[in-house]
Order: sequence, then C-alpha cells, then structure tokens
Amino acid sequence: MPWPSEWANTKKMKWYFGLAWIGFLALVSFVGAAVMATGESPGSAKYLLIFGLLFVTIMVVGFDSRVRLRKGGGGKISAATDSQGRPATNVPYSRIAFAGSSLLMALLVAIFAAATYDFASSVGTGESKAPLGAAVVFGAIGLFFATYFVQIARKRIARGHLLLTPHGLEHRSWGYESQLPWNSVMHVSALNGDGPEVWIRGSDNHFARRRTAKLWGGKPPRAAGLALQGKSLGVDPALVYYMISYYLAQPSARAELGTEAAIRRAQAGSYF
Repeated sequence: MPWPSEWANTKKMKWYFGLAWIGFLALVSFVGAAVMATGESPGSAKYLLIFGLLFVTIMVVGFDSRVRLRKGGGGKISAATDSQGRPATNVPYSRIAFAGSSLLMALLVAIFAAATYDFASSVGTGESKAPLGAAVVFGAIGLFFATYFVQIARKRIARGHLLLTPHGLEHRSWGYESQLPWNSVMHVSALNGDGPEVWIRGSDNHFARRRTAKLWGGKPPRAAGLALQGKSLGVDPALVYYMISYYLAQPSARAELGTEAAIRRAQAGSYF
C-alpha cells in the first residue's frame, strides 16, 4: 500500500540504535548472570537473568512496534461480530505488543517478588542485612505491577481491535471502548505523532466512549474520534488508513463489511 505523505518522515534509524543498545545491555546481563552463578554470589544471578529477559522482551516489542510497522497485507483481517452481535470486519491489534507487555509486567513482578523473598529471609541474620521494612516496600511494588493481570482477568485490559460494520466503527483500545456511527464520521487523517497514526474525527453526536481501565489502560483522546496508533496495530497502518477512507467515501460499499467480500478486498488492497 502507498505510504501516506504525512508519514514520509517516519524515522527508524534512531530505533535501530536504541534496540542495539538494549541488545548490548541484554548480553551484559546474561554474561553477568553466568559469571555470578559460578562465583561467590550465585543467589544474585537471578536478578541479572531476569533483567536480560526484560531487555530481550523490550527489543522484540520495540522491533514490532517501531521498526516492523508495515506488518504485511490484510491476512490478519477477519470476520467477527460487534457488541450487538452484528457481522463486522475485524482489524486486530498486534499480538506481539500485547503479549510482550504482559511478559514485561510478569518479569517486573518476578524481580520484586525475588527481592521481597531475599530481604524477608535475611531479617535477623546479621546487622548488614536488610530490615523487614524493605521487604514490605518491595512486596507492595510487586503487588502494584501484579494488578495489571487482575485487569486482564477482569477483561478491563484487552488486546484491542477495530471493528467495521455497515452501521459504524467500534474501537477497543487496551483500556477503553469507543463507538462511532458512519454518519458521525467527519474525516480520516494520517497523522505523524508518536509514529504513524490514523485519526478518525467524529462529531459529538452519537459518539460514545467508555473507559474500562483507568490503571494501565492508557488515556483516550480528548476530542470525539478514534485514534489508531500504527505501533499498536497488527496490520499495515497504511492499509487501515485507506480501508477506512474507502468506506467513508463509498457508503454503498459498507454493506459488504462483515462478509468475505470485505476480507478479500482488504487482502487485495482494492481501495483505489
């Protein structure tokens, strides 16, 4: 798909340098863990091992969201149903970004859980050992990060998607939901903010939004509309931009949304 001119200045070189630096930190962490495991402080090796895994996860998520922006064609677009059970065409968010974020949180919980255990087990064993208060603080921090998984279990945080139906658009971000009927869509714009972004401006009439998670869920835009960040999408953001623009300009074609015809059009990129 042609890259919109608004995204022409999207720079990837800085992300290559950043990922290379994080990769170096991961290597140092793994080497340090191996050295400590065979040295005088084998118990400390687990922290460097976890940090190494943390850096590797950041690299994978960073590459998927900042470098590999053009994630193929429309192969991941599928048929689905909207909140009212009507046929819809589903544009998914990135599976790697969501799974990677969950793994990052799990590793942070593991770090603070290990620190809590080490501090608590060392209480009373010597004057140089950490007091119980330190174990309580690290335990509280670990529990704070663990609330992320409580939000997922309660479905307040989800992977996210955009549903297109003959009636309108439904957007599920990680922590909020938005609904916008076609007759309230004013225009579709390609913006270059924190990377490529598709902005669907809507009127206040019939626009609905509901926050599902205030913690870890991100902040929705203040204006009425849907903000789709290319770094979070599971498909090429250019495909999504032209897809929405096409159905906005061609009301008669919206009837195919939710059917195999819409999926075939997305796979072929037939929006011109």
